[in-house]
Amino acid sequence: MHAMLGGLREAALTLTYNLFLVARTASRVVTRPTQIGVRVLVPQDDRVLLVRHRGGRWPWALPGGGAEASESLEHTALRELREEAGCHGEVAHLHGLFHNFSEGMNNLIAVFVCHTTEVAQPPAGDLEIVAARFFLYRDLPANLDPGSRERIAEYRRGERGMYRDW
Repeated sequence: MHAMLGGLREAALTLTYNLFLVARTASRVVTRPTQIGVRVLVPQDDRVLLVRHRGGRWPWALPGGGAEASESLEHTALRELREEAGCHGEVAHLHGLFHNFSEGMNNLIAVFVCHTTEVAQPPAGDLEIVAARFFLYRDLPANLDPGSRERIAEYRRGERGMYRDW
């Protein structure tokens, strides 16, 4: 019985999250808001940290999200790392600044390289995030967000200080 209720809860959360994604996209097309956010690139030896969202076309991505009012982008990066992957970390440097104007967005994204020695522990029963873990660079998931995949490739090539399309 407990397992059945847990499965129903997960299904309800997944449905709710996917309905949220549809509503958010529709709202962006109408309002065209400017959003400022971060993504966090966390390398560990030959691995990188990724989180899996409950839905969407590309559920795996670098951890990240929008900056809150009066919040520095560095603080946003560390908060998102903690909220989405359960890790405390420190910012090493700014990898680059990127823009995304697709799907009704006017989005600026700062990508920070951060370090942690902690194990990823995604939030339990979260509406947005269902998994967080370190992947070997050679074993990145096929359904990884293309922008996240490109940021990882740039990092591995030693690039930094970029400004370009997400």
